[in-house]
Amino acid sequence: MAFVRVAAAVLVAIAAAGCGGGGGHVQSDITVDSAVFSPDGTRVLTAHGHVATSSGPGTARIWDARSGRLLEVLGGHAGEVHYAVFSSDGKLVATGGDDHTARIWDARTGAQLRILRVPEWNVDRVAFSPDGRLIATASINARVWDVRSGRLLFTLRAPNADAALNDPTFNPDGKLFAACFGKKVWLTDARTGKLLAKLTAGFRDQVWDVDFSRDSRLVVAASMDNTAAVWDVRTGRLLTRLRGHRDIVNSAEFSVDSRHVVTAGGGTDHTARVWSTRTGKTLVVLTGDEDSVNDAEFDPTGTRIVTASDDGTARVWAARSGRTQLVLRGHTGAVFHAEFNSDGSLVVTASCDGTARVWDARTGSLLAVLGTPL
Repeated sequence: MAFVRVAAAVLVAIAAAGCGGGGGHVQSDITVDSAVFSPDGTRVLTAHGHVATSSGPGTARIWDARSGRLLEVLGGHAGEVHYAVFSSDGKLVATGGDDHTARIWDARTGAQLRILRVPEWNVDRVAFSPDGRLIATASINARVWDVRSGRLLFTLRAPNADAALNDPTFNPDGKLFAACFGKKVWLTDARTGKLLAKLTAGFRDQVWDVDFSRDSRLVVAASMDNTAAVWDVRTGRLLTRLRGHRDIVNSAEFSVDSRHVVTAGGGTDHTARVWSTRTGKTLVVLTGDEDSVNDAEFDPTGTRIVTASDDGTARVWAARSGRTQLVLRGHTGAVFHAEFNSDGSLVVTASCDGTARVWDARTGSLLAVLGTPL
């Protein structure tokens, strides 16, 4: 899934590594652990935490996407806020933090509406169902809750200590729920938690990112073993294995028509790749990033891709040819997330330099700096 689409626990690790002062970059004690557009593209939601040398409560913040004006500060977590997301109608915000809670907020007023307490560990990721009635939290275990009442509906428990949860995700119609445990993707009924399938592909290492196709017929997952895989959701059958990256695969996402998948190569790979969903063959290799590629996402039309890299840049590419269209420079630390807004006119980037930034997706012009770089 798109950022999201990279598992939050993984992103925090990437951020901490990228914020260590490498590459001559100036670093901030405060990181932007995630940055996402509202569904209408007019606002940006950021989650704020700290690098290893700092501590204290984090916040989530809502900004005007074009002016950069701060609209609301969502304060209440007692520790770092790892992740924040809008509901599909943009009326609610959910946050997950180091204080073992997820919190639900009114996106217009900033009022805290509900606290969901998770006993065993930090809440590294949160996700709303498409209809906004359910919310999933990721800790060591996965939990799905009723948004209105805050009632816990079910818990999916990690089978062992080596299979902690990554990336809880609802499918587009909200009937299915997926979560990565160890080397498998679990598919369940989204309301009851009934286990429908455990998807396997012979992975040699952890799976940590999962995405459904728009029609919910396919699911793709990225692994630390340098590969990704695509399955048929209805049958659970493995359709193809995506091999070609030389290091971990940080993210995997379908194009809007489900014909292609884009993956981000982390570590020493330094590339993103576009694949045929049907054949599993590499169609395009996106080369130019000078460090780990932490995220790769399609625009709403599937014709462009944006990548985020530890080299401090984001890049916009032509999806068909692999040609670099824009290099978005300005961050002074690793960039670990980038995404287009709903009409593809803007890009937002999140960095450990203490800022998120909003860019014109056609010209590359910097429109707003969200936060104060140090």
